[in-house]
Amino acid sequence: MTLTIGALRAEPGRKTRGTLPADLGTTTVDVPLILVNGSRPGPRVVITGGVHGGEFIPVDATTRLAGLLEPDEIAGQLVICPVANPRPSTADGSTSPRWTASTSTASSPATRMAAPPTAWRPGCSST
Repeated sequence: MTLTIGALRAEPGRKTRGTLPADLGTTTVDVPLILVNGSRPGPRVVITGGVHGGEFIPVDATTRLAGLLEPDEIAGQLVICPVANPRPSTADGSTSPRWTASTSTASSPATRMAAPPTAWRPGCSST
């Protein structure tokens, strides 16, 4: 069975990456998704990371997991959302400064998902 979320589609035995637009009321953001559709039937599992501002390890872990998984090794469907909250905020409503890296031109973790991993990991440079 084809796995479809928004405009993203993964046929059985395929993996795809992309973003899903999310309307937050005052703005729209792109939420990164990786769909892994196994070659055999099975359960559907959703894994999220980046739920709270400053949580970098789940973002890294989910992205690495997505890179390691091969659809031929999977029974079922896997939806990975490395950055479930692309606009983490501080208590006063401002964007968390921890998400802005001086070594990256990307301004949010969601934007950084399209860049090489070293472009968005804290303390790493893409150059």
